[in-house]
Amino acid sequence: MPFSIWISFVAVSIIFSLSPGAGAVVSMSTSMRYGARKTLCLIAGLQFALLIHLICVAAGLGALLASSVFFFEALKYAGAGYLIWLGIKKWRERAVIPQESNLIHETSAGSLFKTGMMVNLSNPKSIVFLAAFLPQFIDPAIPALMQYLVLGATTLLVDAFVMIGYMCVAGTARRFFSTPKRILMQNRIFGTLFMGAGLALATARRST
Repeated sequence: MPFSIWISFVAVSIIFSLSPGAGAVVSMSTSMRYGARKTLCLIAGLQFALLIHLICVAAGLGALLASSVFFFEALKYAGAGYLIWLGIKKWRERAVIPQESNLIHETSAGSLFKTGMMVNLSNPKSIVFLAAFLPQFIDPAIPALMQYLVLGATTLLVDAFVMIGYMCVAGTARRFFSTPKRILMQNRIFGTLFMGAGLALATARRST
C-alpha cells in the first residue's frame, strides 16, 4: 500500500474518531467518575467492538447491513435504546464524591469493558460507514487480506488514541467536580448527552 494512500486513510480515520459520538461521551463520563485506569478498560471494550465491525466489513457483512432495512433498523433502535437507558441511569446517579465512594472499587474492569463494547457494537452507523469507507482504500490488484489488516490496525490505533485523548481532557476536570452539587451537574450533563446520542441514532438513516 502506497504511503500516500495510508496517510490519507489516517487523516480520514482521525476525523471519523474525533466526531462527537457515544464513544467520546462514555469515555469522558467514565474518566471523570472512575479515573484513567478504569477508563482504559472501557476503551478496550470500544476497540473490541470496532474490531468486530472491521471483521464484518472484511467478510462482506457490512454491505449486507447497509443494504438491509430490517437489520439496520433493528440494530439502530437497540443501540438507541441502550444509550437512552445509560442516560437515564446517569441522571438518576447519586452525587457521590468519587474519592469517598466504594463504587470505584466495586465497579469491575469487566463491567466497563462490556459497557464500551455494547456502546460501539450496537451502533450500525459505525459499521455502515466502515463498509462504505474501507473498500475505497483497497487496491484490487493486490491481495486484500494484508490491506485489511493494515487498515484495520490503523483504525483501531487511531480510535484508541482519540478516545484516550477524550479521557485525558475529561480527567483534567475531575478536580473541579469535587462537590456533590457539581457532581450532580456532571451526571445531568452526561445523562443528557447519552440520551441525545440515543435520539440522534434513532433518527439516523442508512444514507448517513
